[in-house]
Amino acid sequence: MRPSAARGAALRASGAAHTVLVAALVGLMLASLPLGAQILLGAGPGAPDPWDWAFMAALWASYAAMAGIALLGPGAGRGPWAWANPMATAAGWFGVLIAASVAIEAVQSSQGIEIVPPEYASDVERLESATLAPIVEELAFRVLLVGAPLAAFCARRAPPARALRVLLHPHAWLGGRGARLAVALVLASAALFGALHTVGDGSWSAGKATQAGVAGAILGWAYYRHGILVAILVHWATNYAVLSVLQSVAAAANVGLGAASSHPAGAAVEVLLVASGAATAAALALGHRHS
Repeated sequence: MRPSAARGAALRASGAAHTVLVAALVGLMLASLPLGAQILLGAGPGAPDPWDWAFMAALWASYAAMAGIALLGPGAGRGPWAWANPMATAAGWFGVLIAASVAIEAVQSSQGIEIVPPEYASDVERLESATLAPIVEELAFRVLLVGAPLAAFCARRAPPARALRVLLHPHAWLGGRGARLAVALVLASAALFGALHTVGDGSWSAGKATQAGVAGAILGWAYYRHGILVAILVHWATNYAVLSVLQSVAAAANVGLGAASSHPAGAAVEVLLVASGAATAAALALGHRHS
């Protein structure tokens, strides 16, 4: 059955909005790569030593390589760019994650539940933590807790080489097999991901558990459907790109990092992120792609 004219118009409009907003987010993600250097260059107490520069240079090179592969590499498929290109896919889910996080924080704040970030000895330490975490946490919470059980599920009927490929991109190698198991694993790992963000000294406040749990579910789904590369890039954008942009706004406006999101430039970035997330969700709901 052909869609109605109204549905067709809605599909075209949402698709166009989604593509434009996702393209803007891809630009933001790429532009944020060098912004982190500004944090190191402008560091005061706890200024970076050669080890800090070497450590960050290795991470920057890794993310630049991943972004290049996502933009131009073999993972790019057929269809509209906003869905077929892994970098654009990562940008879309990045927007969804931020939109969900903003909504959760607003609801919790209205109930008196605040999300208090951990304290760091310096801006350099905060940057290093935000940059390293996406790789470490995606390998631990997604590949180990979601991918490994799915690979074991696949290994019952498939050659070992195919089972190992499941670790990189579960859905691509499993198809629809094990879908219920995948959902259960994603939700379980997300719950653990949320809880562990609030455990121990120097952790987030308890209000972070829900926000981090939902983020873990989104990252888990991105990993299952689109692969580890997309999941790492979504996580990296959420951590590093947002921090780099806000730190740049704070430095330019001579305000604290906490006040940067309230600055017009910081608020504009947040609006872009939330709008992109809403556009991606709308495009999915209207049937642009089952993701």
